[in-house]
Formats: sequence, C-alpha cells, structure tokens
Amino acid sequence: MIRNFLYLISFTLILNGCSAIKTYPDNWAKNIFIISDTKSDSVMSSVKASIDIFDVNNKCREKYIGTVQLKNKKSKIGLKNNQIIYLDFHFLTSGFFASSSSVSGLGTLIKTRNGYIYEVMASYKGNIYDVSIWEKRTKGAKGRELEFIPLHQCQRL
Repeated sequence: MIRNFLYLISFTLILNGCSAIKTYPDNWAKNIFIISDTKSDSVMSSVKASIDIFDVNNKCREKYIGTVQLKNKKSKIGLKNNQIIYLDFHFLTSGFFASSSSVSGLGTLIKTRNGYIYEVMASYKGNIYDVSIWEKRTKGAKGRELEFIPLHQCQRL
C-alpha cells in the first residue's frame, strides 16, 4: 500500500516537472556504478531515467531514502554496506508536442556486501527497457549477475 502511494507521488511529481523529489543523500563510499543509455524513438520525444532507493528492514518494510536522476551516461553513488536495499528504476517517456507521457519501471532487492562493487546497466531503446546488475570484487572482474528479487520476496535475503 505504501509502495503504491510512493509510486503515485513519484509519478505525479515527475509529470509536473516538480523538483520536490527527495534527492538521495549520497553519503557512503561509491560502490555502485551506473551506465544509462536512454534513447527515444523520435526527436519529438524524450526519455528520462531515475532510481528510487529504499532501505529495507528485517520485517520487509521499505523506507524511502531518495531518488537519483540518471542524467549522465555514467553515475556513481554510494549504498550502505551489509544492508538490504530496494532499487526501483523508472523510465519516463514524454512527447514534446503531445500531452501524453508514461512511466515504466523495474525494481529489485539487493543485499550490498562489504568489499564488493555493483555495476548497473540501465537502458531504454525502442520502447524496451532493461536493467542488469553485476556484483564484482573489482571493476575489471567478471563478477556475477544478480537476479531480480521483488520486494515481497525479501525474506530470501
């Protein structure tokens, strides 16, 4: 219920172009590296990507921490280590001359681990969005791709 309410608020604020979305307080060592590649199908439309970040407690309740706008192709942020985090990726498409817009999203739980980094590829091309997350010891390491775990399955972590 709370999550749906947060979605509604986020969606409304994004559509209104309001800057009242809480900016993520990036206070930790940079351990997540995001490459975003968003292209609209037309010069008359645009795509914006963002991530809502939530802490998740041992009772699977999430607490909204803030939002990161993926304005650059490469972004670096810090997440708390040894913490269950819910990452909710949003792709907002809108037309310049049309009053229509839409939001697509994909969320997952991750448990950040000390000594690891996370590489994220978030893309939107041809009306298809995709997100992949890799957990690695170092940037050059192969690492492992993380499966997407919905919030209601947080007891798995």
